[in-house]
Amino acid sequence: MPFESPKGTILIFTAIHQCGLFPVTLCISHHELTAFQNSRLSAFYMSQCAQFDNPAGLPILLVKKQADDHRMKTFFIIFSFFASSVLLPAQQKSVQDALRLYGELRNRTILSPSAIPPLPDEVLSQAFAETNRAVALIEDTLKKNHFQIVEDGNKFLRIIPEGWQDTPGGRYLDHISPVPQRLNTTEELMPKGGLNFPSVEVNEVLKIYAEYRRRIVLRSAVLPGVISLRTETPLTLEEASYALNVVLALNGIAAVDDGDKFVQVLLVFQPDRLKLGAPEPDRNPTLIAPEAVPRFSPGVFRGPRLPGSLHEHSPSSTVDGLVEYYATLTGSKYIPAPIYGKQPAMFSITVPVTKPELLYAIETTLRLQGLTITKTSDDTLTVQSIYEASRKPAK
Repeated sequence: MPFESPKGTILIFTAIHQCGLFPVTLCISHHELTAFQNSRLSAFYMSQCAQFDNPAGLPILLVKKQADDHRMKTFFIIFSFFASSVLLPAQQKSVQDALRLYGELRNRTILSPSAIPPLPDEVLSQAFAETNRAVALIEDTLKKNHFQIVEDGNKFLRIIPEGWQDTPGGRYLDHISPVPQRLNTTEELMPKGGLNFPSVEVNEVLKIYAEYRRRIVLRSAVLPGVISLRTETPLTLEEASYALNVVLALNGIAAVDDGDKFVQVLLVFQPDRLKLGAPEPDRNPTLIAPEAVPRFSPGVFRGPRLPGSLHEHSPSSTVDGLVEYYATLTGSKYIPAPIYGKQPAMFSITVPVTKPELLYAIETTLRLQGLTITKTSDDTLTVQSIYEASRKPAK
């Protein structure tokens, strides 16, 4: 059955992705939803959603209403998730063009949420026609739309909604350490425009992020939204990673390092799912190459076929497929989970790992999705929600 929160409210979220390929069930507790709804940023998103009559292709989240009984109470709510999804393509482009011009004139890389209201056409026309006045025009328009411009070192400018500091994202952002300013460095610099994400879907950005960070991204399958970022100055790899961390945070996504090989990525209003505990590295480890590990991505599977797989050809990119792979690593049997097993799973190993690290990575991926592996017997595994597992009496 669906995930039950400690407060007795069961929320069933269905995310309709921008690609429109498949529905996704997201387990989210009542307090996580409340944290998002109560934030000022949520109110801004909702006000933006009201401007449009749900244009085709926009991802929305649905909470389905069911009858009350002695165990659960559910309710119905529809809201758009992350306002970057509610701006039409032409409007997104106009905002990006204006911020790109602003960044070039200020000689700074702009770090901002993708959800910035479109600038009036007359402001855009005047800014591009009179570049000597463009900075003042764009700054004035942003302030009228209740956005603040904050200096961030000597290479970045943050554009953030008023009241952002009081949101979960704002509090998380306070913990991202700024990059030390170095006047002279021998490190090779990434050229201007080396990072260029014009409203790029989060999943694609995280692939690049993993390469820059040289870390394995552990994440839930559901991270909606788009990212806009273009570097306007040469940056070191550390500075580029910092820019990505900040922009992800400004779009409601936290990326937290875990040990030397992993980074956990989750929504900023789900801090309870974060648990850092990467295995300590061995002195003489036996490493598993990334190409030897299946890759799980909805709609895509690349990797070796599992012996004795439950699937006819190759494991699907679902929770069932991922936990079945975990079972083969531990010499266990897997019982498919009728409720959670069909959820999509996102899992990819990008650097060599030990077997304990691989098992930890799978366990963490599931936890970030609100799930956990449980034993039904000494050699049999299944998957449950974390809350359901926590309610079971200790044996």
